[in-house]
Amino acid sequence: MKTIRKRIIDYLQRNYRATVSELASTLGVTKPTIHYHVKHLLDAHIISKLGSSQPSTEKTRGRPAVHYQINDEHRANNYEVLTRVLLTMVRKRSSAADLNATIVADMAELLFPKIGNTENNLINKLQSAVLQLERLNYEPHWEIKQDGPVISLRNCPYASILKDHPEMCRMDKYVLERLTDRTVFQTAYIFNDSPGVPACIFTLQPE
Repeated sequence: MKTIRKRIIDYLQRNYRATVSELASTLGVTKPTIHYHVKHLLDAHIISKLGSSQPSTEKTRGRPAVHYQINDEHRANNYEVLTRVLLTMVRKRSSAADLNATIVADMAELLFPKIGNTENNLINKLQSAVLQLERLNYEPHWEIKQDGPVISLRNCPYASILKDHPEMCRMDKYVLERLTDRTVFQTAYIFNDSPGVPACIFTLQPE
């Protein structure tokens, strides 16, 4: 059974905007209940207020009713399908060598426009790399081991398309090499059934 918050989200997906009264009437719950769940959705930045100037079908006294809508980043979308299409087009129009080198490098640089790292200290470079990777939802961690520094990525932002487009792994390797100024070797993949925390693990070659 769907939770009230999920039902609110589903309604806003279908109807674009709604007031508390409209949601309460449609979902068959009280206004205080809707207010409670709307507050949590606002705090989570899933929905936002449209203001009080939007037309409403309900009759109100005093201030106009406030409407709510889903934030764009949480709306149902076809981004994954579009990404698959674009990557497939690139693959069809490129040689294997170009895809593995130039194109993958260009993708990495567009994702990380300030990819150049002026830090000289390796620890500072690793910390800076983690901050940039966190921005794109990689869930990165780093540590120094006997064989050299290791960076683990505990989330793959491209998981849903990786099977068809393994070049995304090569892009991650290129990103890490540019961020750290070291040669990088991938030693584990997040989707392999290996022991421990699932992660893509990269080892940096010692100087």
